[in-house]
Amino acid sequence: MDVDIPIFGAIYCLLIIIVGQFFLMNLILAVIIFSFIKTQKRELESEIKALNDADYNNNNENRPNSDTSNNNATIVKEEVSGDDL
Repeated sequence: MDVDIPIFGAIYCLLIIIVGQFFLMNLILAVIIFSFIKTQKRELESEIKALNDADYNNNNENRPNSDTSNNNATIVKEEVSGDDL
């Protein structure tokens, strides 16, 4: 079968190549972006965990033991219930 108008074949071929390139480019970019987001999320989670651990350690160092807190509460009660009124 002979082709009467060969320009349509050339246009069709170029159209398939261009559409295929855009499809493949979008597919590759989607994989790269997904990988980047996954890596960024993992780094943020590790950063948050490190900050939480540091905050937990700081709170435990500054927290008085139970004997000191009871003594402080007794001192405050004595000051409030004094006969100054």
